[in-house]
Amino acid sequence: MMLRSAIMLAAVAAATATAPGIRASVSSAGLQYIVGVAIPMIEKKFSTINIPDYSTKTHDVTVDLSSATCHLESLGSGSLSSDPGQGVAGQITGISVSCSAHVHARLDIWPHPSCSFDLDGSVGGGSASLVLDITDNGGHPELVAKSIDVNVGDFDIHFHGGICSIVADLIKDIADTFFKKTVDHLVEKEIDSVLGTFISNDANKIINSIPLDIPLPFKAPYDIADIDFTLSDSPAFETGYIGVDVVGAVVNAQTKAPAPFPAPTIPAFSSSSAAHYIQLFLSPYVLESAVWTFQQAGLVKFNVKHTLIPASFPVQLNTTDLALIAPGIKTAFPNDWVDIEVTMPLSDKATITASPAGVAASVPLQLEFNAVTASGDKNAFVLGCDFDGDILLTAETNSTTGFPMIAGNLSYLKCPLSVVSSNVGTVSPGLAAALVDLILGDIITPLVNVLLKVGIPLPTVDGLTFTQLELINGNGYVQLATDFTYTPTAAQEEPALLGAPMPFAPLADAKPALRAAASVSATAPGVRASISSHALKYIVDTALPVVQKKFSTISIPNEDSKHGKVKVSISNGVCHLNSLGSGSLSPVPGQGIAGSIQGISVDCSAHIKAKLSIWPHPSCSFDVRGSVNGASAGLVIGVAETGGKPVLSSKSVSVNVGSFKLSFHGGVCGFVAKLINGIASLFFKNKVNHMIEKEVSSVLSQFINNDANAIISAIPLDIPLPVKAPYNIADVDFHLANAPAFATGYMGMDVVGSIVNSKTKAPAPFPAPTIPAWSNASAAHFLQIFLSPYVLESAVWTYQQAGLMEYTVKHTAIPAGFPVQLNTDALALIAPGIKTAFPGDFVDLHITMPQGKKATITASPAGVAASVPLNIEFNAVTASGDKNAFVLGCDFDGAIALKAETNSTTGFPMITGNLSYLKCPLSVVSSNVGAVDPGLADVLLNFVFSGLVTPFVNVLLNVGLPLPTTKGLTFRNFRLINGNGYVMVATDFTYVFPSLALDSNVNGGHSAEQLPYAPLLDGTPVEPAEMTVEEAESDEADASGDASFASGVTLLGVKRAAGHAPMLRGMN
Repeated sequence: MMLRSAIMLAAVAAATATAPGIRASVSSAGLQYIVGVAIPMIEKKFSTINIPDYSTKTHDVTVDLSSATCHLESLGSGSLSSDPGQGVAGQITGISVSCSAHVHARLDIWPHPSCSFDLDGSVGGGSASLVLDITDNGGHPELVAKSIDVNVGDFDIHFHGGICSIVADLIKDIADTFFKKTVDHLVEKEIDSVLGTFISNDANKIINSIPLDIPLPFKAPYDIADIDFTLSDSPAFETGYIGVDVVGAVVNAQTKAPAPFPAPTIPAFSSSSAAHYIQLFLSPYVLESAVWTFQQAGLVKFNVKHTLIPASFPVQLNTTDLALIAPGIKTAFPNDWVDIEVTMPLSDKATITASPAGVAASVPLQLEFNAVTASGDKNAFVLGCDFDGDILLTAETNSTTGFPMIAGNLSYLKCPLSVVSSNVGTVSPGLAAALVDLILGDIITPLVNVLLKVGIPLPTVDGLTFTQLELINGNGYVQLATDFTYTPTAAQEEPALLGAPMPFAPLADAKPALRAAASVSATAPGVRASISSHALKYIVDTALPVVQKKFSTISIPNEDSKHGKVKVSISNGVCHLNSLGSGSLSPVPGQGIAGSIQGISVDCSAHIKAKLSIWPHPSCSFDVRGSVNGASAGLVIGVAETGGKPVLSSKSVSVNVGSFKLSFHGGVCGFVAKLINGIASLFFKNKVNHMIEKEVSSVLSQFINNDANAIISAIPLDIPLPVKAPYNIADVDFHLANAPAFATGYMGMDVVGSIVNSKTKAPAPFPAPTIPAWSNASAAHFLQIFLSPYVLESAVWTYQQAGLMEYTVKHTAIPAGFPVQLNTDALALIAPGIKTAFPGDFVDLHITMPQGKKATITASPAGVAASVPLNIEFNAVTASGDKNAFVLGCDFDGAIALKAETNSTTGFPMITGNLSYLKCPLSVVSSNVGAVDPGLADVLLNFVFSGLVTPFVNVLLNVGLPLPTTKGLTFRNFRLINGNGYVMVATDFTYVFPSLALDSNVNGGHSAEQLPYAPLLDGTPVEPAEMTVEEAESDEADASGDASFASGVTLLGVKRAAGHAPMLRGMN
């Protein structure tokens, strides 16, 4: 188990330390490819440039230029390069622009001759230079355009339609001036604007859509860890590449706790791989932090049952064979089986090394040899060793998902043994080498390799494909060098739709060699649940105050501008979100969940300084404040099914801040008051609005994609039935059977709803009936849960297959005063031949549900009815062992009254029940003693079923079926309704966000530990001979008739019926 958790993560990032766990670099070749992909995307952003009409009068000639427009024909080609210590330098050359205009000229003196004609202008050698910075914005790289300088150049002008000869030279001069002073400026301004917008908006949205906190793609219980690819520092600009230091941590998805040891120093770039677009260097800390994370979660362990050792192997896991290793074990535990628990001690650390020869792992282990005794497992001795193995890593694209992955294969080398402790005397560890080599090499290693071959995902986004993957082993690191291609998707061409991360769905079962398929064979789900519009309204009202706390101060970049002779500087701009107002959520049939937030309130302030550039240079400074109270946001939330759990995604978020109400403080310079007011209005409208809308959109998306999903993920959907051994073998599977559906008034979820063996996960081999998804009569409740009879039928089948649908009634369980005793003399009334065949013997009953038979559960408005086929074996207790006399059969018919409630001990929501015995009409199955009259056995068996079996079953039913919940979630106003073919639970709930949920560094604020569905009752029967009447009465008094037995009270006791001897409640 330890190695499964440790080595399966052979290429993930290292935890936060003094050095990054991963160092990445983008080469000059990669930058050149990026600019080649970006230029066509930018070209599509240009629209027609409309040039204002122009009129001038020169030498008695009036010239009007109108209908002037320009079109960008091509951006030409570009280049990007890293400028050490500065940023990214970009150059675009060969910009091509075409323009056209209409010209009308008129002589102002009589007889006022005039003429009209068209002109066009073109330029093919325009250029632009830019400098970009890349900063660290919450762990994501963010592009910032530090400067953009556009030079269109001189237009080549042509006239069409004839030019008035008398003013030809004059008009050419006017047109040339018009292009140089007006057209040039507007075209350059448009190119500057489009480039700046693409960098700050479109490119950053593509970058932000790359998920950097990626769940490891394994199923429960190993779906507890994320790979943290967020930046640990701002990128560095070096000659030939941009260096990016990445946190590279494998951390618990809930606690985010980093491994408590440092990462070693690793390179950032290799000139020998400079031709590749990206280089990724992973330190050995990668695997070490992964092992530590799973170790702390208690998942680095593996239980080797004695049944796993091949029958042909010379040393079996029993005390006789192991006496060769530890002679005292045979004496201490004669003729017992032995299981081995392989663990990694919590105080120890795995050591991973990397060299050109490959990756080597050394993991300290302890092997506990535990004798399986009648009173439980008992430790015999403990061996220790360092598991040494080699890992061959490969980089590839997963054939199922298309994601780039790092996969691996483990080879077991050795594990030199030593004695840690012994309870059986001398141990010779060397003699155990062959057995341990078999366990570690042939059982654990293949299991680990199933996981390693699935691989670990690397960050990607829609349209991005990694090519030419090359993995290189180096001294102290593993290097991945790769190229990539990028094809913008339709969503990425439309910025408003950007931002949804790739779905890293679970790809592998964490127990591939040991568990069967978890899906139910039913054609319909066993449970259907629905969340109403009222619940969605409650959810948004509860979430908005938490979302609001995630906002920080928004800093607005300074802006300098010059307007004629006045220079204006706006600085120290900041904004604060006062309130998110109120919101609503509603299902949109066939689409998802539509949300609306109204009444967003924002306050902003900035400092303005104005100065006149002519003598005597008067200036003034003052503050401006802006507020808006009616901003709004609209969003669409998708809900998909990933690994059986609902996963939210922010499909779109649109924010409309609206118009700010401005106020000036400190006095506005009178000579530029109107100008300043207009400049401030534009500043808020163009820049402040954009920054606020960007921040609100980002926080809402992150809350949906990260925080909300973390809360949902913390809800356990594979819940053990809370009973003790031997009945603790089953789980209730509440995973989704398919993706949620959206209908008017509710969101519906189909749930597997099966009770399965927790180890094999084998589904019941019969279908679930069709049940409703929604009831209008209960629409006011937050949640509706419809359960089909399949839930209980699958439970009976699972326990039947495990051999637990049986019940033994000892002859001593029948009260002394009862008219029919379990002995051959009394039973001769039912089967006369029994007295002759077994004279003077007692008789025990063994009640079983035959294999191949099925329980039938029905539901109606009158309640739930159960019919369970049984065989009752009458076995004579003879000196030579039990001998079967005859077998009766009947269908046990009973009624089950269900109710929904909160367990008083655990606080969990439960569905509990109480069984009432009705009848069990008897027939003869077989006989070894001649004729049997089953009718005469009615009195005896009615007592057995009503007085012994039914109370036993009710202890189990009173504990109940647990429903999924999580910390902070409380169900209330339970209502249980019996319907035709189903039972419905309608309920409301409250939810209190954990305090840690307010910390943006903690996903949802939940610890890694899910709710403890601990055993609530003991299913182990008590031998009546071991308990006196007085002890039984004392035990009964302690239980106080309470069937929950939550504090470890044994399930079975002895009860004195009036006038009778002690009566056993349960089975032996």
